[in-house]
Amino acid sequence: MSRSKTLCSVIAYFLSTCGIVAFANPTPGVFSKLQSAVFKVSTERSSGTVQVGSAVLVAQNKLVTNCHVLSWAKKIQVLRDGEHWAAKLIAADREHDLCLLDAAVPFAAMKTSNQLQIGQEVHAAGFPGGGEFNVSCGMVRALHEHDAAKVIQTNANFAPGASGGGLFDVEGNLVGILTFRASRGGDFHFVMPAQWVDALVARADAKQSESNSANAFYQRGPGKQPYFLQAAALEALQDWPGLLAVAQRWNSVQTDNAESWMAIGKACVAMSKKEQAVSAFRQVLELNAQHSLGKDWLLTLEPSKPCGGAACAETQEFLAFMEPVLP
Repeated sequence: MSRSKTLCSVIAYFLSTCGIVAFANPTPGVFSKLQSAVFKVSTERSSGTVQVGSAVLVAQNKLVTNCHVLSWAKKIQVLRDGEHWAAKLIAADREHDLCLLDAAVPFAAMKTSNQLQIGQEVHAAGFPGGGEFNVSCGMVRALHEHDAAKVIQTNANFAPGASGGGLFDVEGNLVGILTFRASRGGDFHFVMPAQWVDALVARADAKQSESNSANAFYQRGPGKQPYFLQAAALEALQDWPGLLAVAQRWNSVQTDNAESWMAIGKACVAMSKKEQAVSAFRQVLELNAQHSLGKDWLLTLEPSKPCGGAACAETQEFLAFMEPVLP
């Protein structure tokens, strides 16, 4: 295997293992909470075609889904357990792809939470493919500052049909709405934060009439998306020189953004620029001392500090795996 292919494999391995963390399925009590809060959404278009997505009950008779789930809908229903309820659009935040539905569903709403940390375990719940209810587990990979909130990047897998479903913490609190992902999946699943959901519910009485053709921020063309999405696309493609160039532009605009430094660090690792990578990951920890992934990368590049305890053997085993491809 060539050095470049080995390096890409190692980077993919590192990112997918999340620092050798195993995720537990939600407890029966939490699973029940998620199942009672997430609904299937079915829309009928004027053409007669049907589109299926997911939605989360966030207030009495109010459910949030993605606006793209409702595109060109002339009839909307929410469904669960063989029952269905008519629904209507009452408010929209199309910039963030969040739409609020009114439906007389006889269930209690979910509590929301805006308290998240990188590395925190989360559960993604929805109806992938319009099929059965499904929960997948993962962690928060990044928190990207955008429009006075933080867009959540996770490796908790969700597929088409789960759009509009919920991302929940381990206690079953709603932290965001599943919205879009890179076609390659992996770490690149993005979630609209609960803060935007709360704001939408708060102004639900202000009905909006917006064009269905309005694009959300992530649907803009190349170069017009936020830097974190430009960087994510290049990382998913393993275009490391391209990632470094975008990350440096991003950093020049937002020098205090830990994720811009993370992107620089990962690109430098892949390009065998160890010294620059170490410097970037140190900047990450200066800006966010609790950034668990920044700590993982720095430990991998500078394994001089004792790890101690049972975790030491795992860490050393992982470092041995990394060693052949580091300069």
